[in-house]
Amino acid sequence: ITHADFDVSVIGNFGVTATDANISFSRTGDWYDYFSGATRTVSATTESIRLEPGEFKIFTTSRLPIPPIGITTDIDDNESRSELPTVTALTGNYPNPFNPTTVIRYSVGTQDFASLPVRLSVYDLLGREVAVLVNGVQAAGQYEVTFNASSLSSGVYLIRMQAGEQSFTRKMMLVK
Repeated sequence: ITHADFDVSVIGNFGVTATDANISFSRTGDWYDYFSGATRTVSATTESIRLEPGEFKIFTTSRLPIPPIGITTDIDDNESRSELPTVTALTGNYPNPFNPTTVIRYSVGTQDFASLPVRLSVYDLLGREVAVLVNGVQAAGQYEVTFNASSLSSGVYLIRMQAGEQSFTRKMMLVK
């Protein structure tokens, strides 16, 4: 799509599996991801881009305001969310005490950007990391992770969530 002020390229994956798709740009140079604002330097007018099922992207030659939260650009397991949380938080786990599994709930808030690097780990009281449950970038939303402690001894453990510059810690008790 061309416009007097800028050009636009749109690409989507309407299949059910991830794919590497070719996108055609009208020219080389800097293009901007409409949904994230990220800059993509295009050196050839046709480039390959990885798209998850149902995901689509819009690139423009002019930086535009990032659209409001609520526009869905991909399909994920958390589609049942009716409202995105505004703050990032580690809610804790349930049940607590537990044996041997528990569900840890946390959220990534919209006020903290469109997505954040998140690391969710479990530590024993000596400070040793005994499990890494999440380690990657996550979009704003509410999440649950099941932790299986069948290989650990009874005792108190700490759940630590690092999300961007923030850190949260909660206590949980494994009773066998």
